[in-house]
Amino acid sequence: GAARGALRDRVRSLLRPVLDRIGWEPASDESDLVGRLRGLLMAAVATSGCDTEVVAHCRSVHARHLEDPTFPVHPEILSASVTVVAVTGETHDHRPMKEPFLAADNPQEQLRWLYALTEFDDGALLLDTCEFAVSGAVKSQNAPFVLARSIANRNHGGVAWDFVRRHWNHAIENF
Repeated sequence: GAARGALRDRVRSLLRPVLDRIGWEPASDESDLVGRLRGLLMAAVATSGCDTEVVAHCRSVHARHLEDPTFPVHPEILSASVTVVAVTGETHDHRPMKEPFLAADNPQEQLRWLYALTEFDDGALLLDTCEFAVSGAVKSQNAPFVLARSIANRNHGGVAWDFVRRHWNHAIENF
């Protein structure tokens, strides 16, 4: 309700000026901490602050990366963009998150895409993520974390918890 709107406004008013001050793109001489801060600010301003300009920027970065995985983008901006697309995403955004996970050549990249699947604000998509976690496509060492993050989903954690309870024996045997 009104409190959520006030929180969004407050997040934007506090964090957007900081993002604008450090810049949306990395400078050649900046520290790793500034790069990390930029990614955190982008994600927070877009997801908690619902800043449409930052959401659009993150969606653009995400789309360019999906079109061309060699597209040069700072890892923190890519991470923020993946998160923003997931949090603000819909059905047509969900499937394209699975494909890079399956094609990733390193664990860090796999986890970025895998954990993003737990951020979608749609109960059916979250249920699909839970099913994907126990399908065998996800390593058994990672599946419990996917399920836990799904349970922690801000609006549909109950869907994931029901799934885990129905698949408890599978979880015990495999995890």
